[in-house]
Amino acid sequence: MRGLDEGLLATNGNYLRTLDPHQGTAWLVEGNPVHPCWEYLPHMAAYVELIRVAGVPPPLVRFETPDSELNLDLGVLTPSGQTVLLGEVKARSAQLDSLLRFLPDFEQADPGRAAPVARGGPTGSQREAWKLAHQLWVLRPKVLWLVAPDDRRAFILDFRQHSLSLTPSTPDVAGYDLPRAMQGADTPRIAFVG
Repeated sequence: MRGLDEGLLATNGNYLRTLDPHQGTAWLVEGNPVHPCWEYLPHMAAYVELIRVAGVPPPLVRFETPDSELNLDLGVLTPSGQTVLLGEVKARSAQLDSLLRFLPDFEQADPGRAAPVARGGPTGSQREAWKLAHQLWVLRPKVLWLVAPDDRRAFILDFRQHSLSLTPSTPDVAGYDLPRAMQGADTPRIAFVG
């Protein structure tokens, strides 16, 4: 509610908008039959936390990025576009458990983009972990922040020696050395590593 009250979030019919001018589609309800997109409640809360609690300037917070930027849920960028924090948001804590169960399968290398399910690609939690692993390997952020309602899990990432390792850390994003920049700076696009 604070994000809506302060103008960080807005709705336009069925569409959710943030201050990120490059934001992709974020629907509040979808499908046939129509059902609420529950994932966007913790997603909106995490966006507001990054700005209001962690003090990240709004131009450096990306929300629901387009396909050209790997479909990230959340990203905190430096002014030059490097991803410092990658946030993955789920509607339930059990979905975070599943991600963490499958993510070690991809510790040694970037799995690339997953093949479509119709062509034999992975499904369910394995597909979600595959997608997240690909994002991590391509962007190489310092922090992975997993978010669900009333659940925040953070990990410091290390890509040394061609291996990805996750070290659990405090879930409080205000405790990280997130980038600080002048308010009103142009919103950077994500810069790809490598």
